[in-house]
Amino acid sequence: MTQELRLKTNAEPTIFNKEMVIGTLIFPIVGTFIGGWIGKNRMAREQREGRPVSATPSFWNKDTLLGGLLGSYLVMGVSFALDITGPVGQVLGAIVSLAGVVAGAYIGGKHGEKRMEREYEQARQQQVVQQISQNVSPEMAQAVEYRMAHDKQWAKQALEEKLLAAAQENVRQ
Repeated sequence: MTQELRLKTNAEPTIFNKEMVIGTLIFPIVGTFIGGWIGKNRMAREQREGRPVSATPSFWNKDTLLGGLLGSYLVMGVSFALDITGPVGQVLGAIVSLAGVVAGAYIGGKHGEKRMEREYEQARQQQVVQQISQNVSPEMAQAVEYRMAHDKQWAKQALEEKLLAAAQENVRQ
């Protein structure tokens, strides 16, 4: 079972977000407003509650969809610019369009997967800092947070020690 954490965010909710772009690409005008509204509500919820993040990043994410859509639009634009016509041109256009979708989806999915890994690490660091700040002064917690942000190996070691201590405490109980 994977541990789900919440990443504290302070991004101001706005209608200009991934959902707006996806809505625009799928269904221009109406999709733009619906997607923007959905994304803004998501951002407001994440600002209040934190963004849920998982220890297992997935290739299948919004970035995969967005990349595939952008890839298809890019290829369609190129094919219109080259004015590919006729049966051979249509078949070639379909093959190239499919390649654009696949390439865009792959690039988007990999980008989203890396983003999810970074967000999980940030959430883990926030959790460690929060736990430490409950036991030490705010200044010490700030120093720990700074060290974790600038020394990744130290952050990993501190987290492993904290998890080991928690596991030993559970064994004693």
